[in-house]
Amino acid sequence: MTLRHNQSEQRKQHFALPNDIIALPQMIHPLRILLGLFPACLALCAPALADAPDVKALNPSGAQVGQSTTVKVIGKAGTAPVQAWCSRPGVEITVGEDPSELTVAVDPSAAPGLCWIRLHNAEGASALRPFMIGLLPEVGEEEPNNAVADANPVDAVGVTVNGVLHQGGEVDTFAVPLTAGQTLIASIESHRSFNGPMDGVLQVLSPLGFIVRQNDDDRGFDPQIVYTATEDGPHYVRVFAFPAAPNSSIAFAGGAEYLYRLTVTTGPFIDHTMPLVISDEPSPLTPQGWNLPESAEPVAVDLAGTSPAASLPYPGSWEVLRMPRTRGATLIEPVNEPVAPPAAISGTIAAPGEADQYRLQLTKGQALDVQVVARAFGSYLDPLLRITDAEGKQLQELDDIDRSNADVKTVYTAPADGEFGFTVSDRFGHGGERYVYALLVAPQVPDFTLGVEADRFVLKSGTPLEIPVTITRTAGFAAEIAFSIEGLPDGVTLAEARSLPEGDTAGKVTLKLEAPAGTTFSGPITIRGTSSEETPTVRTAGASLTGVPIRTDAIWLTVTPE
Repeated sequence: MTLRHNQSEQRKQHFALPNDIIALPQMIHPLRILLGLFPACLALCAPALADAPDVKALNPSGAQVGQSTTVKVIGKAGTAPVQAWCSRPGVEITVGEDPSELTVAVDPSAAPGLCWIRLHNAEGASALRPFMIGLLPEVGEEEPNNAVADANPVDAVGVTVNGVLHQGGEVDTFAVPLTAGQTLIASIESHRSFNGPMDGVLQVLSPLGFIVRQNDDDRGFDPQIVYTATEDGPHYVRVFAFPAAPNSSIAFAGGAEYLYRLTVTTGPFIDHTMPLVISDEPSPLTPQGWNLPESAEPVAVDLAGTSPAASLPYPGSWEVLRMPRTRGATLIEPVNEPVAPPAAISGTIAAPGEADQYRLQLTKGQALDVQVVARAFGSYLDPLLRITDAEGKQLQELDDIDRSNADVKTVYTAPADGEFGFTVSDRFGHGGERYVYALLVAPQVPDFTLGVEADRFVLKSGTPLEIPVTITRTAGFAAEIAFSIEGLPDGVTLAEARSLPEGDTAGKVTLKLEAPAGTTFSGPITIRGTSSEETPTVRTAGASLTGVPIRTDAIWLTVTPE
């Protein structure tokens, strides 16, 4: 103990200030002046730090067609001046004096559905963040509304509520006036489109507060309830959530990023269309859903327009944007005659235990891309596909793509010429009006796709930037591919890059960009690959967006000074 005491005293003496400073605080000592000036000197001498935008989410996460709304940036808006970019026309974004506050104005002619917003400044750009354009009036939820007595009133005719579960344990409640016989649709968009952390739960309560419906996962982690009222009076829609990424807590979850869009309506709402596949030509689509007018005739959807969803003027119409495309004609069950590929057949396993069989005329040795698409656009079906020969002998049974995808996808080569049976059913024998699917069978065509690991890059003047590009060659595609980048500013150069059909560059090339000193730029670029064939194939490189099954070719480049 004595030894420690002595060492402590020695340290005090070693680091003690001169006695005149301690004893005479009123005197100005030269050392005190230096110590006082040191922080100020650091502030003056240190370079100002500037931040690139780092946007986690936008609140609210959507707006109505033809309206303007104020949107708060969750995360960091970045150092001013900050600008905003949107993936589609008809959406104008103004950044306020406080760059964390945006004004988003949606043109009346804009199509409903997802668009993507990016903030950018001289230092870099944010990740693309989703923003939903809707058809119904929009409101924000108001706290407190945990209890039925504090429920926010909403219009049963139709409204979209932009809500936040601000903290753990929170419940949001909304009062909806219903009369007996009215069908209410309550649908949440959150995790599926916005990659939010919330696994939402919906409940509908009777006028007396009893739970009459509950749903957890309808479209992925996003819940939806369709309920026909049995009595008059205010019914209550209640929202709470668990974390989408499981953890050790056993409690309702919440936080600034627990954003959701709750559509509540007794009006028309689209679940899907028939057919479920869009061809390259304008396709007549018949909307299927709830509370649709009896006169809901097929609508011709033109893919060349701004958005195919613009042709379907009902909430839920943006589901058409998730539909697969086909090169051939589209058919709807029943299909009684043999069909030759390419074939795109839409059907429904309408009752438990049902199985739909189609006959396809195949050629020996022909490689076919075969898919059953269901979960990708919200179907309840867990598809199972059986392929049989002309005598009914099973040749192959196909189930899930992988543990995270219950749809079917494979390459099938016919062992002989003739008719083959393709039978679609539900893995567990279930069925119903929402057990819809599309069976796609098409000859493989040599082709390639391009991918990059990120949707934004920063090039420093004087320092080369390398962008790895992954090339996926399918069906024996064996042509050389030359690369180019559209949208580069003056002075920025791209070194020649080619992918040969064999060797190290067959599956991956590295694009090398350089900028002369003093160059600045911030904007979108397009990375393209062009084949050396007589009729060139041109493909655009895309980047996967985190948490959503969407790829974007909206690659962003920031060029900063040296």
